[in-house]
Amino acid sequence: MTRPTPNTPSEAACWRRDAVQPLIDVYAGEPDVEAVMLSGSAARGNADRWSDAEIGVFWSRPPAEDERRRLALAGGMRDAHIFPLYEPEAVWCDDIYLGGPIGAGLLVEVVHAETVATEKALAAVFDDHDPDPAGLNRAQGVVDGIAYHGQELLAGWKRRAAAYPRELAVAVVERAGVIDHFWRWEMYAERRNPAMLAQHFAAVCEQVVMMLLALNRRYGPNLKWLPAIAVSLDHAPPGLADRIGTVFASEPAVAATLLTDLVRETFDLVEAGLPEADVDRLRRVFGHRRLPLDELPAS
Repeated sequence: MTRPTPNTPSEAACWRRDAVQPLIDVYAGEPDVEAVMLSGSAARGNADRWSDAEIGVFWSRPPAEDERRRLALAGGMRDAHIFPLYEPEAVWCDDIYLGGPIGAGLLVEVVHAETVATEKALAAVFDDHDPDPAGLNRAQGVVDGIAYHGQELLAGWKRRAAAYPRELAVAVVERAGVIDHFWRWEMYAERRNPAMLAQHFAAVCEQVVMMLLALNRRYGPNLKWLPAIAVSLDHAPPGLADRIGTVFASEPAVAATLLTDLVRETFDLVEAGLPEADVDRLRRVFGHRRLPLDELPAS
C-alpha cells in the first residue's frame, strides 16, 4: 500500500505512523471497508510522547464486534477494550494497544462508522450548521485526516470541510459565548473550594477558545493543544495562551479580572468579524451577577 508523504512531522508522529501501518493495512483490506484514515496529532504531525493514534474506519454496513476484534488482532493488537455501539454518535470505538498491555502500549483509538451515517453527521455540520461539539470534532478529524484507503471519498469530505460556513461560525459563537453565572467564582473562592473554582475558570477558557476557533473558521482541535492553537489563530486576543496560563497561577480576584478581559476582548473580535452574531446578548449574560445576601433586602 502507498504511504502518504508526511509534512515534516515530529519524531513522535513518525514512529506512530509506522506503528499503526499494519493495522491500517488490515482495515483497508477488508472488502466492506470503504475508507481508512489516520487523524489526530499523528496525522497533523505534532504528536508528542503522550499522544495516542487515531484511526477512522468507514464501513458500507455495521461492523460486528467479533470482526473488529479479529481485524485488530491481525493488525498487531496486544490488548484492547472493544466497546458496543455508541448510539448518540452512531460509532463503534475500539481502544487498541500495540506493543504492550493496556496502559503500557501505544493506544490506538479506532472509530468505526458507517459511511452513510458519517455523511449524515457531516451534513448536519456543513449544511444545517449544527454547533454541537461532537459534530465539530468529527469535521476536524476529516480536516486532519490522512487518507490511506478510499482517497476519493475522503477527498470529497475534505473539500466540504474546507468551506467552513459563515452560518456555522455564528451558531458556534452564539452557543459557546453563553458564559452564564460567571459571578460564581466569588462564591467558590469565599467557600474555599479551589476544585470548583478551577473547573469554573477552565470552562470559561474553553468557551473563549471555541468562539475564537469559530471566528477563525476552525473546527478544532481541543484545549489539549492550547499553545499550538493560540499561535495559529489570525484573530485572537494577544498573548492568549500565556494569559490563560496566568489565570490559573493567580489569586481568584486577579484571575477573574484577567479572564473577564479575555472574554470582553473576544466578544469585541467576534462583533467585528461576525456582526450578525448577537454579541449584545452574550455580553448581558456574561455581565449578570447575583449578589450575596446576609439578610432579606428591605422592600
